Amino acid sequence: MADPDLKSIPTKTLKKVVRECKLSALISSDEGQIFFQSYLIQHPEFNKYWTFYNSVNEIISAPDNQQHELIAIRECFEKHIAIGADSEDRVDRCLSNRVFVENLLKAINENDSENIHTTFKGIQQSAFDFLDQKVFHPLIPQFELEYSSRKNKYYTSVYYFISTVFAIICLTLTCLWNGKNIIPCSPPTNEEQKIEEIQFLSSRKPLQLAKQLEEKLPEEVKLLEKQVESEQMEAIYKLMQKHSAQFGDTTMDDMKNQMQLYGF
Repeated sequence: MADPDLKSIPTKTLKKVVRECKLSALISSDEGQIFFQSYLIQHPEFNKYWTFYNSVNEIISAPDNQQHELIAIRECFEKHIAIGADSEDRVDRCLSNRVFVENLLKAINENDSENIHTTFKGIQQSAFDFLDQKVFHPLIPQFELEYSSRKNKYYTSVYYFISTVFAIICLTLTCLWNGKNIIPCSPPTNEEQKIEEIQFLSSRKPLQLAKQLEEKLPEEVKLLEKQVESEQMEAIYKLMQKHSAQFGDTTMDDMKNQMQLYGF
């Protein structure tokens, strides 16, 4: 089975682990402790030390009952410390020698509580130190890599967020600035309208440009000339209609005939 995923560890815990480089930092959160337990399940040669560590914690934190405590201590001793204990459970890396084990057994038989507690706590600390050095420390590069990856993702997301907000602010300010500089247009007066109409009638630029292309595009130029003249004729007729009082009936009739030639 594969080792548990580092993504299950909270970023706050991961940061603490990278900063302190201690097993205590990892198991300071429930998620970190679950990760470590899951990892040890995949490595049973180390899991027995964690089981012993937790067993001693349970004994110490149990209600003050000497009889029950002595029973729990004896069971823990026989499973994890005794010379004849199963190798899959015996925390041999935490036991100095045979004499040390025999002296602890003697203290248990004599119900020497002070000596038992001191010795068990010492073995428990040795088990924890062993896990810290042999299990936790080899994992530190993976913790650092995971934390670095999360930090880069965080900074990238912050960068894009700030860039987006900045772009929105710039766009908003630009729109507001352009809005302030827009001069409202008032409708043209009669005199201005007359000037525009006269300028349109007198303007021959489209026709002049078309004539410059006459050699290369003769047919297209002829169509363009007819179109421009038609537009001019229409504009002249509309202008004369607007000021018909200044022209005689004959002039207006001639104009209508000319307009009919252009399809009006």
